[in-house]
Parts: sequence; structure tokens; C-alpha cells
Amino acid sequence: MSHRDDFVDLINEYKEYAIHGLKELHESTIPCSQKCTELFRVIHNFKGNFSQYDLTNTVEKLHFFEDYLSDVMDQDSMDDASGYCVTFETLDMLEWIDEDMSVITYYLGEDYFDSKYVYRVDREQLDAIDEKMRDILPPQEYQQISPLIKGLKHLEMNKLISVYPTMLIN
Repeated sequence: MSHRDDFVDLINEYKEYAIHGLKELHESTIPCSQKCTELFRVIHNFKGNFSQYDLTNTVEKLHFFEDYLSDVMDQDSMDDASGYCVTFETLDMLEWIDEDMSVITYYLGEDYFDSKYVYRVDREQLDAIDEKMRDILPPQEYQQISPLIKGLKHLEMNKLISVYPTMLIN
């Protein structure tokens, strides 16, 4: 998945809103119509951002909720907050991303979201570093460092085949 940092930031922002932002909006003193409008805006933005990463299940759930909010806002009297209040009492936005998160974790590994600093280095860059070290370091020092560079170029066999047992069982 490209743009990993942006994606992880989006997931964290979504979770933060689902846990804290939604509650703050619900408890705010602004009129119900403004709460609905603000929630609609936030949901719409998350839907657009998640669609850029092809999180189809999450986007579908956000779209469904966006349609629901649109219907609530189209009611004649927004002073009657019954539909809006029921929405907040039963809303679990964290649940909406579970399916897509499971798919991502399955293919990219459990630690994909846990790794705070992940850097991508092209094989050509590693080859250039290896060559430069070979040129400037004494042979004995190069022999000590060279395996580290080679380790970055090759995945361990157990990581490569780790998905097969699950695939075979299913």
C-alpha cells in the first residue's frame, strides 16, 4: 500500500473522531441542525478519504450513514432531535472499519499499523550503498556490515510463506 503514513494517519484520525470527536459533538450546545450538518460533513470527508484507499466496506457503511443523516436533515423540523439522538446512542463507527482492517492486516501483517517508523528503500539504493561501502571501507569492516545490507534486500522465508497455512485451511 502506497502512502502508508497518510493512510495510518487517516485511520488514527478516524478512530480518534469515533472515540472522542463524536461524543464532543453530541455533548456540544450547538443546535441539532448544526450537529447534523457537522456530522454529515465529517462522514462525507472520511468516506472520500477512505475511498481513495479502496476501503470499500468502510466506504459503503459511511455512505449508508451519510444517506441516513441526509434523510434526518431533510425532515421538516430539525427541532425534533429524536432521530438524531437515536443515531448517537447506537452509533459505533469503530465497528465500520473492522472488516477492511482485517483484510489489510491479513495481507500486510499484524505489525503494519504498529510500526511507527517504516521506510521504503529501493533495491537499487541498497545496491548503491553496498557498493559505496565496499569502495571506501577496509575489507574486514565491509565483511562485517555487508550481511546487514543483504538482510534488508531479502525477506525471511517464514515471512514469505506465513500466509499459506491460513489460505490452505480456508
